[in-house]
Amino acid sequence: MDLGLVVIAIAPIVFLAWYVYTRDRYEREPRRLIVKTFVLGAILVVPVIFAEAVGSLFLPASSDPLALFLHFLIVVAFVEESSKLLAVRLSVYKSREFNELMDGLVYGAIAGLGFAAPENLIYVLSRGAFLGIVRAVLSVPGHALWGSIIGYYLARQKLGTGRVSGLAGLGLATMLHTAFDYALVAAQALNAIMIASIIIAAGWVIFFRFRRAALASSPFKLETRPPPLSPSVKYCMYCGTTMLADDRFCGSCGAQQL
Repeated sequence: MDLGLVVIAIAPIVFLAWYVYTRDRYEREPRRLIVKTFVLGAILVVPVIFAEAVGSLFLPASSDPLALFLHFLIVVAFVEESSKLLAVRLSVYKSREFNELMDGLVYGAIAGLGFAAPENLIYVLSRGAFLGIVRAVLSVPGHALWGSIIGYYLARQKLGTGRVSGLAGLGLATMLHTAFDYALVAAQALNAIMIASIIIAAGWVIFFRFRRAALASSPFKLETRPPPLSPSVKYCMYCGTTMLADDRFCGSCGAQQL
C-alpha cells in the first residue's frame, strides 16, 4: 500500500472534519458522538455498495441520457444520501446533544465524510494521486456538504420547525448529488469540471447560509457573551465604604468626597 496515496485520500477528510467541527461557535459537540457518527457513516458504505449493485441490475448506467440520469438519481444519489440520513438518525438524532440547528450541520457533514473516507481510499489507491487531488476539491466536499444539508433539515424536524424536513433535506441533497455525478459523466471533461465546481460552490453557499441561520437561532449564543462590566467604583476616603465613581457623598457616613 502506497502511504503517500493514503495521505492524499485521508488528508481532505481530516481537514474538512476539523473545519466543520470548529464552525460551531457556541457549543462544540462531544467528540465521542462525532467519532460515532463518522464511523457509522463509513460502515454504511457496505450496504450501500450492495444496494447499488442490485439497483444497477434493474436500472443500469446507459448511454441514453434519461436512463443515465435516472441511474444516478435512484441507484446512486438517493441510496448514498439515504445512508447519511440513516447515520445521523442512528447515531445522534435521539441524543440530548442534538439540540440545535448547528448540530445538524456538523453531524450531517461528519456522516458524509465518514461515507467519503472508504470511498476515497478505494478510488485514490486504485487510480492514483491526480484523481485524489481532484476528489479532494470536488467529491469529498460534496459528500460533506450534502450530508450537512440532510443534517440541518433533520435538526429542524427534531426541533419542531418542519414535520417532514428530513425528507426535504434528503430530496435537496439527492438532487445536488445527481446533478454533480451526471455532469461528470455526461459532459466533456472541461465542461464537466466546471459544472461540478459550480455545484460544489452552490453547496458551500447553502452551508454558510444555513450556518448563519443556525448561529443566529442558537440557544447557547447568550452564554458566550462576556458579562457586563461592573460600574466604576471607588471607596469613601473616610470610612472605606464602596461607592460609585460619580457619587459626591458617602451613603454610609455622609462625608463629602474630594
